[in-house]
Amino acid sequence: MRKRFASTVKDESGVTAVIVAISVTLFVGFLAYVVDIGYAYEMRRQLQSAADSAALAGMTDKVNGEAPDQVLAIAQDYAARNDSVGLPETLDVIPPDDESGQTIVDQPDFVQIAVSKQANYAFAPIFGRDNQMIYAQARAIRTYITGAGDLVPWGLGTVRPTEIKAYVGDNPNPYYLTDGNQDGVWDGSVDAPGTPSPDGYLVDIEVKNGYDYVQTLEDVGRITVDVPGDSVSDVWLGANNLAPSQTAVLSVAAVGRPAVANQPFAGTSFSETFSGSGIWQASLTAPEINNPLESFPIDIKVGSDRYANAAVLVVQTNRSPLTDIVLGQAHWTTPGSGMSLAVTVREFEYGQTYTLKLDGGATAEAGNFGGVDYSTLTHWSNGELEGIDNNANYSDNLVGGYQGIVHLGDSLDTFPGGMGNTTFKALEDRFANCPEDPYPYTLVAWEGDDRPVCGRRITVPVYELTENLNGKKRVTIYSFAAFFIESVVADPSEGTNITGAFIEEYKGFGTSSSDTRPDSGLYMETVRLAKPNY
Repeated sequence: MRKRFASTVKDESGVTAVIVAISVTLFVGFLAYVVDIGYAYEMRRQLQSAADSAALAGMTDKVNGEAPDQVLAIAQDYAARNDSVGLPETLDVIPPDDESGQTIVDQPDFVQIAVSKQANYAFAPIFGRDNQMIYAQARAIRTYITGAGDLVPWGLGTVRPTEIKAYVGDNPNPYYLTDGNQDGVWDGSVDAPGTPSPDGYLVDIEVKNGYDYVQTLEDVGRITVDVPGDSVSDVWLGANNLAPSQTAVLSVAAVGRPAVANQPFAGTSFSETFSGSGIWQASLTAPEINNPLESFPIDIKVGSDRYANAAVLVVQTNRSPLTDIVLGQAHWTTPGSGMSLAVTVREFEYGQTYTLKLDGGATAEAGNFGGVDYSTLTHWSNGELEGIDNNANYSDNLVGGYQGIVHLGDSLDTFPGGMGNTTFKALEDRFANCPEDPYPYTLVAWEGDDRPVCGRRITVPVYELTENLNGKKRVTIYSFAAFFIESVVADPSEGTNITGAFIEEYKGFGTSSSDTRPDSGLYMETVRLAKPNY
């Protein structure tokens, strides 16, 4: 009996040994699986970080206008910086081509990156698996800033017309122009009045935006209904729309030597182009103006006959809401005849130099820098005041930027009153962190220095006028723009002239963004990660 019991115990101890051996084997195998899988997972995580960084860096360079080879170079550099498990063995654009045959890096709105690396396992070879390729992909896309801080207390008023119409003389019935949806040109036709008159009928343009705010541009053209037998049969300008200091030739078809009878062109000297031709010409120089657009009717006198508004010279700066106003060639025409009319709405352009006025006639009309009052800021979604410090004053906001957050769709009031001396002093303080060599520090120099931190680079809200409010104007923000200030000139009579250029810019610290571009020629971009679709 005792022997049988001992034999049984011995047999069970053998079974236990087998179980322990199997358990140890399974445990070691599980440990190997955990270690190698953990290693592969960590490599995958690091490769994903490298791909994300590469895609964001590459897209940022693309937004900033770099060439495709530079985009790939910066992507590879950032992939290397952010991969703690060693350099990826491959870094590719995936896929190499799209349907059009262009490489993805040449596409304007995204960069997609794929990285891979071989994971060499420590324990998996026991089970016949020595290594595995680990892959990661990332896609970065272009997006647009919809919320921003650090704005200066200026806004840029622009025109987004929903309706443009013209009025001729005292006729109360408008002529509607049609948006051709091409290069901002609105065109149509007007009819000459039915009554002959030696005096020209002036043409006014009325522009209405989506908020039903109407801006009238007076005396931007003229139509003369010819009176047979008059001593003047035609008057025309070589160019009807000029910038200050530009010149145009004024031509007069007349039976005798003409003269300009009103300022600022009184005393203009005419000469006959060919002897006996009856065509007299003189050169006119467009005067300097204080507003974005000013018109100058020209009265012509021949002997004792005087012709009021025989021509109109329109002088406009690059702040004007319209770039061109073109009436049909035959300005002197017959009663009731039709005449074409085309109006081109201005779009501000990146890189072009603009002189923008603040104070001295800058009444926040389209094309002007106008002061804005952030203490009146109202958020579009809840109608409540928005921001960190709505009581910050104009000078503080100009030196350090507004410390609240402004969103597209927000509304606020313009800031009336003179700010010339305050503006000039605040800008001196704001520019203190900018290089002094070369002086003045220009956009070209700033770009050449790889855009260092400098107070000359500012962010402004782009707005439309909404309504007049007792000298103030209520405006609604629909975009943001980056501007580089090259010079500031303060003049007691004309206010502060600020010269510089709008710049295309990636701005990484916007508080919110949208994949839809604002309805504006000026906007600010950023980038974000999106789900790869290949």
